[in-house]
Amino acid sequence: MKQNMPITKEKIIAASWELLRGKGIENFTMRKLAEQLDIKAASLYWHFKSKQHIFQVLAEEVAKHILLAERDDGDWKEQLFQFGVNMRKQLQAYPCSAQLLMQTMPSAPEYVALFEHMLVVVDKLSLKDKDKFSSIACFMDYILAFELDAYERNKVRLEITQDIENKEQKSYLNLSIYKRDSSFKILHRMHFNGMFKNMGSDDMFETGLKIIILGIEQLT
Repeated sequence: MKQNMPITKEKIIAASWELLRGKGIENFTMRKLAEQLDIKAASLYWHFKSKQHIFQVLAEEVAKHILLAERDDGDWKEQLFQFGVNMRKQLQAYPCSAQLLMQTMPSAPEYVALFEHMLVVVDKLSLKDKDKFSSIACFMDYILAFELDAYERNKVRLEITQDIENKEQKSYLNLSIYKRDSSFKILHRMHFNGMFKNMGSDDMFETGLKIIILGIEQLT
């Protein structure tokens, strides 16, 4: 059914989120977005000059919601830790949002404000500006990379699941990687103690945040 109502920027953005959630950022094209809206691709260019322009608007929307979720409770370490936790929650709420932030220029006020907010938290520390900047850049890169890694692991998991025809093959795959006579003793022990199930968990993410924050503290 063709659209009776005029296409607006808001409708295009809403459809873009749907397309990202269903197809992933690697399969996002203007043609597929037009199909999602049941319009001709040329109609999109009245509102957005390119796919990258759409990504920029989506990234700004994510940045805005991260800032809205912020709190300023506690000392600098508690504030930075909570920022990291809140930022990850917002990245999880919007599909492919980590990729969007990585693939767009931090030129919009909301996007720039993300970095500024974290710099304010560490600005009173006895650090050189280059160390403050580097610390916050590493902090943000860790958060984005953690979500990017989760996205890629999920893709691989789905691909492997589709390739495995039955439970016997799946079981064999697991045992062939971590068999009991493995020479990788520590990994073998951790695997059978369930440590690998912690991959991508909240606990692992928060441990990483604490390590980075302790590292910043050591610079002071």
